[in-house]
Order: sequence, then C-alpha cells, then structure tokens
Amino acid sequence: MQELTRTGLYCAMFIAAGAVSGLLGPSLIYLSDLIDASVAEISIVFSARAIGNILGALLAGRMFDRWQGHHYLIVMLLCVIVGLFLVPFSTSLTMLVALFFLLGAAEVSVNAGGNMMMLWLHKDKVGSYVTILHLCYSSGCMLAPLILIFAEWTGHGYGAGILDGRSVRAYIAAVFVETTQP
Repeated sequence: MQELTRTGLYCAMFIAAGAVSGLLGPSLIYLSDLIDASVAEISIVFSARAIGNILGALLAGRMFDRWQGHHYLIVMLLCVIVGLFLVPFSTSLTMLVALFFLLGAAEVSVNAGGNMMMLWLHKDKVGSYVTILHLCYSSGCMLAPLILIFAEWTGHGYGAGILDGRSVRAYIAAVFVETTQP
C-alpha cells in the first residue's frame, strides 16, 4: 500500500512539473503586457528556462547524491511555488528571466528526482510506472493552458491562473514531509 501512495505522489508531482513546463508558451503575451515588453524582447525567458534546465540537471545530480531524495524534492517544489507566486508580480524583464531560470532549474530537478525515486521504489518492475509518470507529466503540460484559459474566461486573468496551481504543489510538498526514503 505504501508503494501505491508514493507512486500516486510522484504522479501528482509530475502533473505539477508538467504544468510548469506548459505554462510559458500560452502566457507569453500576458507576460509581455505585464512588463511592457515586446514579444521579441520577452522571448529570452525561453532561453533562461533552458539554461536553468541544463544547470538544474547538473545541480540535481550532485544534490541527490548528497541529500535524501525527498528533502531535495521538497526544496525544489518550494522553489517552484515561490517562483510561480512571484511571476504575476514581476516588474521587469530581468526579474522574469531570473524567475524562469529558477523555474527551469527546479522543474528539471523535480523531473530527475521523480524518475530516480520511482526507480528506487519499484526497482526491477519500474518500466510501466515510469510510463505512467510521464503520462502524468504530459497531462500537466496539457492542463496548464486550460487553467490559464479558464482563469481568463472567468475574468480573473492569467495571473490568477498562474497562482491557482500553487495549492496543488503546496499539498504535494506537505505530503512529502511525511514520506520516508524508499
């Protein structure tokens, strides 16, 4: 039963990571209006997130060797929550670039850590579980634009849509506090 609970948590974590990944493209116009920049100027946030992904992957490999897996995942999920909370309050392109760099690094750390934790949990029979994990990631990528559109449709704007996902990630981080290493 404990394996099933942890697998469900990892899948929920990957839905959240996928939502972070699927957030940038649909919100690009909103972000450019937020800081009064052209779409050409704000497109640098894609590069910032990609560089964050590369450096985050390098850092994650070292950190998962030094820390317990769930502790580092909690820290990275908290970085995602803080980063997403600050995005609607960004006032400059520099702040957005820094936030999406942080989000890229945290997203790839959650991705690598989730795969590793799933491998440690299920060992030899991990194949189908990793497939489900990545199905959840894809679901999160698909849900992010829908959340943004729903927030815009209800009159709350894209900023509210970005903030709505925080509660899910906060719940996942809180549950990991109670979970021990596999």
